[in-house]
Amino acid sequence: MRPELAGQAVSDSPPTRYRFGPLERRGLVAGWRGGQIGAVAAALVVDVGVLRISPSPVGVMAAVAVLAVGVAVATWPIAGRTAEQWAPDALRHLVARQRGARAADHPLLSVDLVGVDATSASDDPVHPSTTGVGVLHDRSRRTLTAVLGASDPGFVLLGEDDKVRRVGAWSGVLASLARDGTAISRVQWLERVVPTEATGLALPPVILADDAARSSYRALVEVERGALRHEVLLAVTVHLGRARGFVKSGGGGQSARYEVLLREVASLRRRLTDASLDVGAVLSPEALSAVVRGASSGSVSHDGASAPKRWPWPMGVAAEWDRFRTDDTWHATYWISEWPRTDASPDFLGPLLLSSEVRRTVSVVMEPLGPIEASRKVEQARTADVADAELRRRGGFLATARRRREEEILARREVELADGHAQYRFSGYVTVSACATDALDDACGRVEQAAALAGLELRRCYGDQANTFLCTLPLGRGLA
Repeated sequence: MRPELAGQAVSDSPPTRYRFGPLERRGLVAGWRGGQIGAVAAALVVDVGVLRISPSPVGVMAAVAVLAVGVAVATWPIAGRTAEQWAPDALRHLVARQRGARAADHPLLSVDLVGVDATSASDDPVHPSTTGVGVLHDRSRRTLTAVLGASDPGFVLLGEDDKVRRVGAWSGVLASLARDGTAISRVQWLERVVPTEATGLALPPVILADDAARSSYRALVEVERGALRHEVLLAVTVHLGRARGFVKSGGGGQSARYEVLLREVASLRRRLTDASLDVGAVLSPEALSAVVRGASSGSVSHDGASAPKRWPWPMGVAAEWDRFRTDDTWHATYWISEWPRTDASPDFLGPLLLSSEVRRTVSVVMEPLGPIEASRKVEQARTADVADAELRRRGGFLATARRRREEEILARREVELADGHAQYRFSGYVTVSACATDALDDACGRVEQAAALAGLELRRCYGDQANTFLCTLPLGRGLA
């Protein structure tokens, strides 16, 4: 054995790495989006009107200027997005400002928190400590969501092979959900850093007479009272349209669809347990209320024993262009626009998830695709790529490296489907929270730096902070 290998395990197999494809930017025609085509088409229509009114050199110059503006609106990037991409968010923000920032206008008020009896849903209880299970009913999206706690505290300390096995076990659980006709529409995991409270900390009588010791201990107590803790949640969402086909014979109404949700949650808990993943009970209405309230306010969320059951929403909201306020807390939400472009290790999210300096929530929402639906989407994408490539060739445009990589990823997805692998649509969001705007700006800088170390590209959701904030709540939102 060579000296430099002494005391080390020698393995001929290279370390396992994971690869994410670039963000797909497939358009309607030759890669152009509908908004781009509309902007240029509107400029051409205006040009025709200008030339009919003034068929002169001045009219021609005006028409050329209008066409240049239309092309610039469609193609010129501003902070990573074109003007036609900014337009919907800007219009939505202006409409919201005109209506006024009131709690009655907030989308959260279309969500009901209900308590469901879990004993009749499955032989395997989903909440061993109580028969009450909290369910979020999103009326606007027609979905039901149940939330359970999860954890894997020793993952960071595992060896490379053990980490790969844990990730493989998790992917196996997800693969079992991607079947045709499944009632589950979304699976979402959230990793939150939330404030905690140090209980039972007081100044011991033995040091009351010592000013230096008392001051030191008081400082320690204040630090602990403002400490932050990590919390992992797993949300399962069922669409009411899908759940209708799974209602037991003789059952009906909303309660039967709650049973469908709870049966799916119980089945998922069994799969996670069989995969040696730590999973807790489904949250009760009180605990779920505390989770939602803790995300939107600066209050501490524990087990929710003293939390109101029916009103976890903020009393007041205020949406601004780049931030969102709920009661006494400010939030800024980012969309993960790009995942690592280089091969990633199993713990590539460590720099972001392990940081405990600021309050923040990382959310990834996933939609399982059955084999038939996934195959149809891949075939449609391949057909669109072939047509776009032909149009580009006729127009004399060269294929970029990014375009070639997208085609490679699509071809690999087609092979994976043929081999029986599951397919998911997914998207990620990060919400940063603080009690003041200055603190929020500082926290955002820290999170952006941690995300860059993890190989993520964050894009602040300007003009749509109120809606994207909901993507980091356990509602299964975040996919178009």
